[in-house]
Amino acid sequence: YIVIQLEAGFTFLYWGGSFILLILAAIWIVLANRLNTFIKKEIYESY
Repeated sequence: YIVIQLEAGFTFLYWGGSFILLILAAIWIVLANRLNTFIKKEIYESY
């Protein structure tokens, strides 16, 4: 009974961790894109 609970817990942690990593990756990509466009805009406006 305890072993089943442990396996379920590990599975939950694995899937939850993967889900959180996916969200973080998506946020990072969005922020990187915004920063990239912002930097490009600054460079174009400065010249």
